[in-house]
Amino acid sequence: MDDAWLAGFFDADGSFSFSFSLNSDGIPVKIRTKACLELRTNYHRGVVSLSSYLPILTLIADAFSVKTVNHYTRSSTGLSIYRVSILSLLSKSQLISYFDRFPLFSSKFLNYRDWVSVVDMVADRNMDLNVRGQRLTSIKSDFNTTRTTFNWNHLESFYHL
Repeated sequence: MDDAWLAGFFDADGSFSFSFSLNSDGIPVKIRTKACLELRTNYHRGVVSLSSYLPILTLIADAFSVKTVNHYTRSSTGLSIYRVSILSLLSKSQLISYFDRFPLFSSKFLNYRDWVSVVDMVADRNMDLNVRGQRLTSIKSDFNTTRTTFNWNHLESFYHL
């Protein structure tokens, strides 16, 4: 990937998430991080040559060493969806390298930055487990739909064309 096209695509249809549980001692267990790109299966604007998103999502999956583009039906709407899930350490590393070169610019950048912090925490085997639990809880309280803190300083380095 040598341009920012995917960053814009991800800004619109991508997401970052993480989950964890705290044991009785407040130590985080089962920490999972994931980035996803989800699109309806078929282009809905009537352009026949672009009837399926599967070919483009397969290329994106391949670029990030993801083996499968998943298909599911959203139960709330009945909409048929394709999903590329970035789960492996290699895939996450490739995605982070891509976004280091071609950053996101919507508020999704803020979630991305926090998601990277969590990915890094998981990799840091020397981090105190109580500190990790506190940081994860703090990040989760201001992440995605619970975000109340917004800082737009990242826009100061917007692409210079």
